[in-house]
Amino acid sequence: MIDAHCRAYDAIHRIYSEQGWEAPRVSYNTINISVYGFDKMVTDMLNARRNGVERQDMPDYLAAGKQAWDAEVSRCPVVRKASVINTGAERLLDRLATRLLEVSRLGNGIAGIYGSDMSEKLDYLAVDFYDPFARNLIKPPTVQDLREKRFNFNAEHWEWVLNPVAMYHFLKAETINSGGLPVFIVENGMCHKVYQGRVEQRRDAATTDTFLQAYIFEAMRAMKDGVPIIGYLYWTMVDNYEWGSFDPRFGLFTMDRSRSPVKISSVDAWGTNAAGAFAGMISALRGGDQSKIVEAFTRDDW
Repeated sequence: MIDAHCRAYDAIHRIYSEQGWEAPRVSYNTINISVYGFDKMVTDMLNARRNGVERQDMPDYLAAGKQAWDAEVSRCPVVRKASVINTGAERLLDRLATRLLEVSRLGNGIAGIYGSDMSEKLDYLAVDFYDPFARNLIKPPTVQDLREKRFNFNAEHWEWVLNPVAMYHFLKAETINSGGLPVFIVENGMCHKVYQGRVEQRRDAATTDTFLQAYIFEAMRAMKDGVPIIGYLYWTMVDNYEWGSFDPRFGLFTMDRSRSPVKISSVDAWGTNAAGAFAGMISALRGGDQSKIVEAFTRDDW
């Protein structure tokens, strides 16, 4: 995948240059995961030449990158205490990633990075942020899951732990070895569960308006502290087919698929004016009036 990215990056930039077009902005993204080898390691590799790292120095460079990443991630607050088993599983995944993803096993990717005429392989950093901690995502199916024919050994979308302050720290961690590249939050969202037409309250009782207030606030705090954020996209505008099911409802606007044609509501699945809240925050920020910004990020009557 690293080799393929390098080839695609080079080809896109070459074509744009040959056509005389404005330079493109090419990136890649994965969902943020606390395990360095499953997430930030690839970004650090792709930025190695930008950072002046020689091929033979890659192992030491990645070891230092992991140390810095782990240090920043460790500053995230614990919102929900995980079991000893889940915490141990997360540590095991980290050790396995460190052992299996050694530079010696990544020959094709290294060749793609250092065999290119272009030293740069990213024009910006793209991140997806949901629940980034592996310890929260491991969960055997409950009796209710089995009744609803869910046999996954992972937390469902509506069970992901909300941790807005963690997004601040992960954004800070993205700037490690980034060479000053801008950061684009291309996915961030929360969902409600709708099963057989019935919406269920989230375990944490969160609603989309309060979610947006908290997470956009943390993005702005990261900007204030030096993270060069260029954009934020909420996932998603309308409810979608999410990894095999319509049950997770992420949309700012919910969709009723029980009728034909499908009806799109002006509110989200829980009945919150999520789009209105989002629009209100955007309008307040664009206007620049401090009192209106404070109101938009604290009101609870959208």
